[in-house]
Amino acid sequence: MPKNHLLLLLLSFSLFLISGCSPVQVSYDYDQDVDFSTIRSYAWQEARSSDNGLEDNPLLKKRIIASVEAYLGTRGYTRAAPGTADIYLVLHAGVEEKTRVTNWGGGPPMDPWYSPWRGRGGSYYYPDRVEVRTYTQATLIIDMLSPERRELIWRGVGKGLVREYPDPKTMQREVDIYVAEILSRFPPGGGTE
Repeated sequence: MPKNHLLLLLLSFSLFLISGCSPVQVSYDYDQDVDFSTIRSYAWQEARSSDNGLEDNPLLKKRIIASVEAYLGTRGYTRAAPGTADIYLVLHAGVEEKTRVTNWGGGPPMDPWYSPWRGRGGSYYYPDRVEVRTYTQATLIIDMLSPERRELIWRGVGKGLVREYPDPKTMQREVDIYVAEILSRFPPGGGTE
């Protein structure tokens, strides 16, 4: 195979792997006694938490709400007035500084016949290598509550790295991906489990 074809094949495979990886880690849970097939409408309810990160960033909150409404609209759900909706939606978000430590350890002695470095005894040990990375992780929680008792019936949680965005359109695209990944698990049994 010519070199250019091999390079093109490797590049295509790398892009396939990158595009197949989701930037969001999603988990969800739900009340198994609820009949989700009867849900057709929703209304918003404010979070009652004082440490909700969305209250500090109203522009991001507005983007997330727009994304949730657009996604649910494509699935046939409609926004209704409070008191007439089948469920209430509540958003929570936060960020957390994380540290990851990886100890790569030292390597075994190299074979002296293949090593350009010969230490005592004819072998060379790789030095220990420890990698410390800090990063910021964002968490978005979408809760769905029953309108009668205001009890939690479904929760989707998405976690991903915080990134800097060059412009609002790029940020909106990322928010759309985040929200779609979380809501793709709703309703339960919808084929994405």
